[in-house]
Amino acid sequence: MILLMLLWLVYPAAGQMGSPVVQADGEFTAAQYPGNDIGAKINAALAACPKGAYGFAQCVIRLPRADHAMWSTPVTITSPGVSLRGLGSSASVFNCNVNGDCLRIYTAPFTILQAGNVVGFSLFGNGSANGVGIHMGGVIAAHLEDMALSGFTGTHGAALWFDNAHAGTWTERNVVTGVHLDNSTKLLRFTVEAGPSWNSFGYNRFLDVRLNPNTNQIGVSIENSSNVYNGTFRFTINKGGAGATVFHLQDAAKWDQIELHASGEEMGTGGLLWDVPEGTTVNYYGEVLLLNVASHIYGNFESLGSFTKVNIAPRTPGSSSAPCNTGDYEQDSSYIYVCTSNNRWRRAALADF
Repeated sequence: MILLMLLWLVYPAAGQMGSPVVQADGEFTAAQYPGNDIGAKINAALAACPKGAYGFAQCVIRLPRADHAMWSTPVTITSPGVSLRGLGSSASVFNCNVNGDCLRIYTAPFTILQAGNVVGFSLFGNGSANGVGIHMGGVIAAHLEDMALSGFTGTHGAALWFDNAHAGTWTERNVVTGVHLDNSTKLLRFTVEAGPSWNSFGYNRFLDVRLNPNTNQIGVSIENSSNVYNGTFRFTINKGGAGATVFHLQDAAKWDQIELHASGEEMGTGGLLWDVPEGTTVNYYGEVLLLNVASHIYGNFESLGSFTKVNIAPRTPGSSSAPCNTGDYEQDSSYIYVCTSNNRWRRAALADF
């Protein structure tokens, strides 16, 4: 009889399948909660998560198999004790039509407790002006894995946005692996909305991230006073379309003491590999090896520090009038080539000294 009662609790009768079910060890199945879309169901499951010893909700919310099911309700996770798990980036696929953050993650109140895992699903935006896939900050040691974020192409769109939006917080020691960021206005973005005193993005590890910036899009954008430091970034990059930028810094941003490994290829035309204006800082060790990508450096690399290293596959312009954008840079074994104005190359010979 006891066994039958336990089975009834976990597997309710057919007429009760819409009832919420608490599975073993604090696991909740989002699909069994009320709501008109998966976002609303996740929120209902979040509301049912029990609180633990630290006063934070503690549960794992399971996402169902889905083939571009709608995600219309914004979801906000403020507890480090909550994890969100799908069946895999190709099995749990959702279309987000939120004109804002599809998934917002931060801890309130802020804590240095290790955050939960966000794993195994895909979000596709609809191009809304403010659409963002995942917006997170004020989080310590979260783990993002096996995800795809694409289609956040609005004016303020971003696929994955790290943001210190609240005073007294920082975003450190997070791990991102097996994540594909594609076709969004900014694929990976760092900002500080709380002001320059809360600009720390230290020790984050991006261990296996695919970047596909397309026409006029930015692969990595580091803005405001963001101080991204002592981190690891391992990218596979396919630069497509026309005018895409791979690495962009602005304002007083810093990308400092970074272990950087980037490889990939040019699938489009124009744009910039590095967009590093004065007032920003880039110090890294490692390599940038992008086949058929011109250097396209904007900025003064002499000021970027002793750790800076840029390795570009040698390439020779076809002629002094070959297509180029002002500021483009090329090199081969004999010359350095600089595009001094659109479609106008000049070169200087290399010599021993």
